[in-house]
Amino acid sequence: MNKLISKYTWSVLLIALISMIAMGCKGDQPDENKSVVKKPTTEKNAFDKWLDKNYVNAYNVDFKYRMEDNERDRSKQLVPSTIENSMKLANIFRHSWFGVYDEVAGMHFMRRLAPRIIHIVGSASWNNDGTIVLATAEGGLKVTIYRGNWVNEKNPDNLNEMYFKTMHHEFTHILHQNVKWPQEYNTISAGGYAPSSWHNRKKMSEYAELGFVTAYAGHSPSEDITELTACYITYSQEQWDKIFKAAGEEGSAKIHQKLEIMKTYMKDNWNIDMDVLRDVNNRRLHEIPQMQLILPDWEPLFANVEVPMAAPTKAAQDAYYKAGRIALEKQIKVEPKDAKFGSPTLCYIATQMGDHLDDESTEAATSND
Repeated sequence: MNKLISKYTWSVLLIALISMIAMGCKGDQPDENKSVVKKPTTEKNAFDKWLDKNYVNAYNVDFKYRMEDNERDRSKQLVPSTIENSMKLANIFRHSWFGVYDEVAGMHFMRRLAPRIIHIVGSASWNNDGTIVLATAEGGLKVTIYRGNWVNEKNPDNLNEMYFKTMHHEFTHILHQNVKWPQEYNTISAGGYAPSSWHNRKKMSEYAELGFVTAYAGHSPSEDITELTACYITYSQEQWDKIFKAAGEEGSAKIHQKLEIMKTYMKDNWNIDMDVLRDVNNRRLHEIPQMQLILPDWEPLFANVEVPMAAPTKAAQDAYYKAGRIALEKQIKVEPKDAKFGSPTLCYIATQMGDHLDDESTEAATSND
């Protein structure tokens, strides 16, 4: 009798379960009249449509300027770039970063190798080790550019220092991920690399004598050749003269040897003449002050902004660096100098706060953990 009840009970449960599954499946059937893809919550404006045409459709690159929550570094207090400054940077990068390689190597080159996401953040990103982050790159797929609200389109030298050296640095990393640089390069300054203490070399002579063009070039061979490449493209002859003077005979010989390897690598693997690339970069850079960076149909988008954020003056930038350095001084003393941050896929571009105020100090350095 109990067995019959048990069989009956299991039969009822099985029928009920099958019914529930059937009802569930029926309810889960997609509605052919509805799309499963959610529409963007923000309607595209005239600037967004321009970005689609000049970045997405042209290069398959997403130019993000709204500082989406899932894209930002949540460990930092950051602010977004104003829409006006984002517009300027979008046009500037299109002309003098993508445009430089388009002219020298052809448009297919950037379509294949450019990062898939360019993320603009308005504020600077301060570290607790005495550096300020200029940019981060994640595995060659995404580049985040900080200080978007500091753009000064009337000063080409400032644009080079603030943005283009950083962007050429990150792009060089992408090239090296595709084709490795000659390993003989790594032996030229083999005894000088200091991954955890590179930022202690504050005067130009302290790193140039070892064969490094910036302090951070002394971090590792990969950052060394990347810094060398970016500096060769963006530095003026006056800046190079200062480096060679500080390097002395031995340091200069090492730098010249590295330059030869770097140029050969770029020509043999990417068919890029670095002297031509450098000239094109300089010409396009100095065309920026005459460009119309804000298109007429974009102006209504920021017409209601009470006070557009202006780029800080050189004096103001210096004051920011000094203030940041003073504010972090106590924390730097208690933090280990070789403290790790980030992940192996991240490249941090940073400048040593306040050091650029000294003619013999490093103007830009890179940190890659």
